[in-house]
Amino acid sequence: MKVVVFFIVLLSLSVLGLPFVLKGDGSLAGALQSYLTYSLLLVNILLSLQTVFLSWTLSAELAERQILVLMSKPLARWQYITGKWLGIVLLDLVLMCGAGLGVYGMSRYMAALPERIEGDHFRIASEVLTARHVSHADPPDLTRDANREFERRKEQGFYSNRSHLDVDKEKARLRKELDTIWRGVPPYGYRIFKFENLLCERAPDKHLQLRFDATIYNPPPNDVVSCIWSFGDRHDGSVEYPPIMRRYVRGRVHTISVPTDAVSPDGVLTVRFDNLDPFGENQRRRTIFHFEQHKTLEVMFVVGSFGGNLVRGMSLMFFRLLFLAAVAVLAGSLFSFPIALILILFFYGMVALEDFFLDAFEFMNEPGVLGKFFDGVAWVVKWFYMLVPAWRKYDALELLANGQNVTLLWVLSGFGKLALATLVLVGVACLLFERREVSEVSI
Repeated sequence: MKVVVFFIVLLSLSVLGLPFVLKGDGSLAGALQSYLTYSLLLVNILLSLQTVFLSWTLSAELAERQILVLMSKPLARWQYITGKWLGIVLLDLVLMCGAGLGVYGMSRYMAALPERIEGDHFRIASEVLTARHVSHADPPDLTRDANREFERRKEQGFYSNRSHLDVDKEKARLRKELDTIWRGVPPYGYRIFKFENLLCERAPDKHLQLRFDATIYNPPPNDVVSCIWSFGDRHDGSVEYPPIMRRYVRGRVHTISVPTDAVSPDGVLTVRFDNLDPFGENQRRRTIFHFEQHKTLEVMFVVGSFGGNLVRGMSLMFFRLLFLAAVAVLAGSLFSFPIALILILFFYGMVALEDFFLDAFEFMNEPGVLGKFFDGVAWVVKWFYMLVPAWRKYDALELLANGQNVTLLWVLSGFGKLALATLVLVGVACLLFERREVSEVSI
C-alpha cells in the first residue's frame, strides 16, 4: 500500500534527519535530548496514525464486496479479524524495530561529535544516554501537627458555625496546608531534604544528580537567584561535602552532580538548602524559594544502560499500539472508514484527556434537569475510564529523553493490562463480525 511507503519515508526523515536541524539549548547534550524527545514522539505519532489508517483495508473490503470472495473460502470469520489485527501489529513491530535502531545509532553518532560547551560529553554519559533511578524527597509526617492545629482552632471557635464539619476532611486540608508551608523556604531560612532508598555504589568517583526547579517569589530584577546547597551528614556515616554556592536563572531546571559517597550506608542522602546570598549581590533579600509538589526536586543515579532503557521504553510504545490496533479493527469491522476514523479519534482524545474530563465533572454541580444530565454523563465517563486501561500512563518518552530508568516492572505491568484489554477487544470484534451480514453496505 502506498500509505505504508508514505509512513516509512516520514519515519526515515524523523529518525535520520532531525539530528542535523535541532539545536536544543546550544549544548550538545541539549541537542541530543531534543532529538530523543522529538524523534521518539514522531515515531509514536506516525505509527499510531499508520495503525489507524491500515484499518481502512477492512472497511474497504466490506464496502467493495471483496470480502465475499474470502468468505467463500474455508476461512473462519474470527481468523479473518485476527489476521487483520496481526498484519497491522507485525508491520508496526518491524517499523518500530527499524526506528529504534535508527534512534540508537543516531544518538551514538551525536554523542561522538565534538563538545559545544565544556562538559558536554560528561553530561551525555551521566544524564542522557543512561538509565537512572529517580528518588523524591517526601515531607515529614505532618499528621500530628495537623491534629494539634485542628484542636487549637477548635478551642478558639473557628468551627463554631460549622454544624456539619467533616473532621477527617478538615484535618486532611490542614495537613496539605502544612505541607505547602514546609515546601517554602523564606529569606535566610533553610530546609533539609532526605532522599531514601538510594541503593547506589558509594564512591567519590561515582556521581548522582540532584535536579530541581523551584518556584521563585520576589526574584531580583535580573531573575538570577543565588543559594547554598550542602550534601551528606557525617552523623549518619556519609561523607559531608563543603557547601556549594550557586547562581541560577529563574524558571529553568537545574542539575547538581554529587559524589555518591555522600549517601549514607543505609541509602539516605541528606541535602540542606539555604536561602542565602553567598555573593552579597542582593543585600535587601526578599526572595522565597518554594519547592512545589508538582515541580522537580529529585535525585537520580545510574542503574542501567541507554540501550536496555530504549528497548523497554519502545516495548511500552508497542503495547500501546497493540491496543490501538484492536480498537481500529473493532471499529473497521462494524463501520465504514470515515465513521470508524471518527470513533477511533474520539477514543484517542478521550484517553489522552482523562485527567481533564475527570476534573471537569468533579466540580460540576448544576441544579435541576441540567444537573441530572451532567450527572449521567459523568457516570458514563467514569465507567468508560474504569473499563479502558490507562494506556496514557504507559508513556516512557519523557523518561528516555531525560535518561531516567524505564523499569522492567512497569513494562510487565503495561504488557499485562494492555495485552488483556487487547485480547478482549479482538474477541469482541470476532464475536460481532460472526453475526454481521457481510453483504450489507457499511454506513
